[in-house]
Amino acid sequence: MLPRQEQAPSIPIRRKTTGRLQGLRFWSPLITATEGYLFLAPFLIVYCVFRVYPLFRGIYISLFEWDLVGTYREYIGLENYRAMFHDDRFWSSLWHTVYFVLLSTPLIVVVGLLLAVAVNRPMRGMA
Repeated sequence: MLPRQEQAPSIPIRRKTTGRLQGLRFWSPLITATEGYLFLAPFLIVYCVFRVYPLFRGIYISLFEWDLVGTYREYIGLENYRAMFHDDRFWSSLWHTVYFVLLSTPLIVVVGLLLAVAVNRPMRGMA
């Protein structure tokens, strides 16, 4: 066995900094976090306008009986949902949707995997 070599203890090197840099170092984590939120802001605004607001607005509208032409609306609570769950067309369309998803999803995954394997093979002229 080789003898173990001792390492000299590391001494942190202190550098002289001006007061401005010390202040900037203090604010650096806050500036970095703020920059991150500013970069996220456009996405969050678009997401809320086109996803979150329509979701809650749709739930709100579903609790009323609306007249599409006029301004008449009457609060009926969960009556629309009760009628939906007792409608045979709803259950038929739900079954067709589940059937379509269960057949198409595995097919799409298998075809995509086969295409990826075919493209990943080494071809003539490639290094």
